Amino acid sequence: MWHMGTTAEIKGTRLLQEVLAFLGGDKRILVFQGGTRSSKSYSIAQGLIVHFQWMRRDTPPNERFRYSVMRKRMPSLKGTAMRDYFEVMERHGWYSQKNHNKTDNEYREGNVETEFLSLDDPQKIRGRKRNVAWLNEANEFTFEDFKQIAFRTTDKLILDYNPSEEYHWIYDKILTRDDVHYVQSTYRDNPFLTPETVREIEWLQEVDENAWRIYGMGERGSSGAAIYPRFEICDALPGISDPVYGVDFGYNEPSAVVQIERTDIDGEMRLYMKENLYETKLTVRDMISRLGEFVGTKYHPIYADSASPDRIEEIFRAGFNIIGADKRNYSVKDGIDFIKRHKIYITADSENLIREARGYKWKQDNQDRILDEPVKFRDHALDAVRYAAYTHHGNPVTWLME
Repeated sequence: MWHMGTTAEIKGTRLLQEVLAFLGGDKRILVFQGGTRSSKSYSIAQGLIVHFQWMRRDTPPNERFRYSVMRKRMPSLKGTAMRDYFEVMERHGWYSQKNHNKTDNEYREGNVETEFLSLDDPQKIRGRKRNVAWLNEANEFTFEDFKQIAFRTTDKLILDYNPSEEYHWIYDKILTRDDVHYVQSTYRDNPFLTPETVREIEWLQEVDENAWRIYGMGERGSSGAAIYPRFEICDALPGISDPVYGVDFGYNEPSAVVQIERTDIDGEMRLYMKENLYETKLTVRDMISRLGEFVGTKYHPIYADSASPDRIEEIFRAGFNIIGADKRNYSVKDGIDFIKRHKIYITADSENLIREARGYKWKQDNQDRILDEPVKFRDHALDAVRYAAYTHHGNPVTWLME
């Protein structure tokens, strides 16, 4: 527990202590490699905010101290690190609306400032200098991104990520440096998790050793069981074929909508995918509203999880051409095999879809034999892809809704 004068105290995990010790120490780079729900990003937000209060007090009037919180894309940044940051500020009574420039995504008190940046704003990333940079979900960045940020960061760099890739520049080019403080964390470092969340994570031990290694124990994954080991990132959908949409319903888990275009160029079949929606706590009315924002015409086919016929019916009555993907007549593996017969492209702004694709694995038994069944974990957008791609293109039957 950390005390801030007489006004507030912060309850945190051991990771908060690691952040504060790093900010007061002599290492330049802090690397947080960890499993799911280990409190990595929340602890970093807490630590930067405590440090912000110290620097607000100690920075000379003629100097400026700047923190940059970064992620690959702004929508993901707003839903993760930025959300955590302001939740901590408000919880402890440090937030003041007059100090928050929401247009420029900056928070300033006196001559100390925190700015929230994404790589789709290269002028800010590569422009002015900063004292401390936090790269949230750092495995989304390229090594060139890191170099440009590091060149313009005078004091400290913080990187956090889930180790879902077996090979990455962070392992080869960062963890080998002698100015790095490395911290590996797991869900066991977070005493604030509910028993239900802990059970969900520990369930991975029973179904897949590799997923347990990554998301349970925070250790590097193995690519041998990867379902989609090769896909390419593209700037945008080609726009040369009529799109179809896939929907996976959730509430506490994310609801996902993915747009699919299929082409055959010089005999090479290609599937292009774009994440349109990936959010929790959406009602059916919310979904109807959001679908209206990005479905080009209500006549475009939408294929949804047939396990939710009531939701499909309500969306259909709102005027959308939505039907249930009939999962009875094919296996999940059939759908995956169809997708893998194509060259796969995912748009660069589809961050959750890319993250899911990188971590999507076949189950392995206790002798590391790969089974013909995927691990059912972090696959919401990929399920949506399968519903649309296979039902429309691979098994082109107009399914009747029950």
